[in-house]
Amino acid sequence: MKCIINSVVCLSLLLLYACGSSHTEEPSVTMRQLQHERIELPDMLLASPGGIQQIGDELFIIDFRSDSLFHRVHVPRREYLGQYGQRGQGPEDFIHPVSLNSYGRNALCCYDQGTRRLKVIERDSLTHRLHNSTLLTCNGPWNFDVIPFGEGRFVVQGCIQDSLFAVIDGDGEPVCLAGEYPYRDVTERSLNPHFRAMAYQGPFRITPSGKMAFATANSKIMYIYRLEQDRLQPVNIQAEWYSDYMPESNKGGGFSVVFKSSVVAYRDLSLSDSRIYALYSGRLYREKGWYCQYIHAYDWEGNLKEQYQLDVPIIFFCVDESARRIYGIASQPNPELVQFEF
Repeated sequence: MKCIINSVVCLSLLLLYACGSSHTEEPSVTMRQLQHERIELPDMLLASPGGIQQIGDELFIIDFRSDSLFHRVHVPRREYLGQYGQRGQGPEDFIHPVSLNSYGRNALCCYDQGTRRLKVIERDSLTHRLHNSTLLTCNGPWNFDVIPFGEGRFVVQGCIQDSLFAVIDGDGEPVCLAGEYPYRDVTERSLNPHFRAMAYQGPFRITPSGKMAFATANSKIMYIYRLEQDRLQPVNIQAEWYSDYMPESNKGGGFSVVFKSSVVAYRDLSLSDSRIYALYSGRLYREKGWYCQYIHAYDWEGNLKEQYQLDVPIIFFCVDESARRIYGIASQPNPELVQFEF
């Protein structure tokens, strides 16, 4: 049965937190200083990293300019395991993976915007070699990221029938739509949703237990949802400030130009069942805004619980909460793998 989460509910939440909520950052939350340790891997040359995720004892790192699209690192041995993921149009090839997410205990899922395929990367039980297979092929060009959840269900972040999120079935058909892209006033709301979708992009993650977070890169806005069967239930929507951009129309439909004077907010997310870890910049876009030196840790009600200041800026990260370690990609000036104890 199809459902549509009432946009009035989401709008009310958005306006509430935009107008001053108790869930915003509070001075009483102490800022902890974290020192990095470089993980020496002479054989790994990072060119243009695009994300990092841990699965078991391994780290997978997206690299858009390497011979293959992923680097693999064994964490306990601090050993470079080589590359994986051939570029191309073949059934096991990749073009432009946008994120890595855990899929069960020993596998990763990855949505490839270039092929519009959602893939699972896992080991063969007999040969122990990595291979990948396609879980879902999407039809629409406005699916920014797709994450599987439950049996035959997938959560899409994008612009789906003008909504921000959708739960879809194995045929790509929406069974539930939820959320509306942010707007600061009625003028911005009157824009084509595709313009707002391009201006308010950002990281999107889901836990295995069905907790979901989406945060925007060019505005300080975070959406927290809970998945209940086929429904997306809003828990908290915080908005502190909005994106500064200019919509530009052309024959292909148009695009949004984000001003270089804009401040970059959330660059990446890492989730656990107790925390939302948000990698935060606070810098102007024109002043290396993608380099982040802050991690804000929220509970699943949206309350800020911990803040960390990093001694070196990073561009992507993942958190191993059980080991109390943060793995990140720093640039000093070349990209390198680092870790922080917290």
